[in-house]
Amino acid sequence: MKNKAFRVGSAIGGLMGIFIAFGMDHLSGDVPGGGWVDAVAHDLNLPPASLGAVIIAVLAVGLMVIVSAGLGGLCGLALESFFKMFTQE
Repeated sequence: MKNKAFRVGSAIGGLMGIFIAFGMDHLSGDVPGGGWVDAVAHDLNLPPASLGAVIIAVLAVGLMVIVSAGLGGLCGLALESFFKMFTQE
């Protein structure tokens, strides 16, 4: 069962990471240089609509999703062990 708890937690954590990343982009997108691509382009002195800025922004969001999926999987395992204490197996 630990494998299933980790997978479910990872899926939920990954989805939350995607929603948070896109929510941050949506909330700060109206400000000049507020979106992910604009921020990467500004930090690396690239043109705002360059392919390099888009690729690096996708990698940054992907890294955030991977980390949140890993943390979600660990939380799934912790919740499973917590609720197992209450069952008689």
